[in-house]
Amino acid sequence: MSEPLRVVVEHMARVLRVPPGWILLLLRDRELEPSATPQALGLGVADIPEPGPGELRLTVQGQDRHSGLGGCVPPPLSPATPQAQPLSWLMERYRAARGLGTCPLRFFFDGRRLLGTCTPEELGMEQDDIIEVWA
Repeated sequence: MSEPLRVVVEHMARVLRVPPGWILLLLRDRELEPSATPQALGLGVADIPEPGPGELRLTVQGQDRHSGLGGCVPPPLSPATPQAQPLSWLMERYRAARGLGTCPLRFFFDGRRLLGTCTPEELGMEQDDIIEVWA
């Protein structure tokens, strides 16, 4: 709680493999300074961003066939996703967050393989739906 948000920005930049200057932290439409601390901003664990109008919180979780063999399973990714935006955005975000580059991945929702051109709206997705990813 007392470390500056810069630590989070630098970690996110490493995971996403982008310059730290590309990371923008917002709280209720207000930009947060990387030098500020969660304590000084009065933030707590409950301050998880909620999806805005026209967005859904979708969970993307890996289903790697090797994950049960003592491998470390990364936590799921649950970004707010625009309902009308093609899922290719979410698929690329998952790849970047996991450092998977061009590794062939298959994305599934309700047992159907997803195409990046589909939108959550077209697929009838709802809040907190789960997209499975297989390597």
